[in-house]
Amino acid sequence: MSFQERVKALILSWYHKLVHHPSTSEVFDITYFEFDKNKVTSKEVYYDLIPLIEEGGLCECVTTLVYYLVNHSNLSNSYATLYQQMSDYRREYRQFMV
Repeated sequence: MSFQERVKALILSWYHKLVHHPSTSEVFDITYFEFDKNKVTSKEVYYDLIPLIEEGGLCECVTTLVYYLVNHSNLSNSYATLYQQMSDYRREYRQFMV
């Protein structure tokens, strides 16, 4: 499965956790991810993203992804908080994978 297909599959897996979503053919047209906080925690979303981040294909720099998520999702309003959480969860993930 190509990396793009994996990202698409991940976003599709979030559909039932989003407040609004387009049809499956428009998965890459989503510009704002409003997660239903009764169905998913921010931590769960971060854990979904971490394997893709660790493989280096999701973004060139994690700070870019964090900036995007702060501005295009309801996961966190604070860049510093989201960055710290992502860093902590990535560290946990790496320890688990070793």
